[in-house]
Amino acid sequence: MAENLVPRAAVGRLLKKTTELRASPEAREELTFALEEIGGEVARKAHELAKFAGRKTVTAKDIHLATH
Repeated sequence: MAENLVPRAAVGRLLKKTTELRASPEAREELTFALEEIGGEVARKAHELAKFAGRKTVTAKDIHLATH
């Protein structure tokens, strides 16, 4: 099993806080996978925006633009 970038415990807390329900280990793992996939795509888009602007640093604005 590959190492997760997003801690499962944090995903469990997120699920509990937003749904007030417990989540199975499989549900936490699936949400972890989804968050990493979505986060990776946002990071790639933000990187392209920074690169296009001639910067080597991704900014909060790049992240914002990449998500909208």
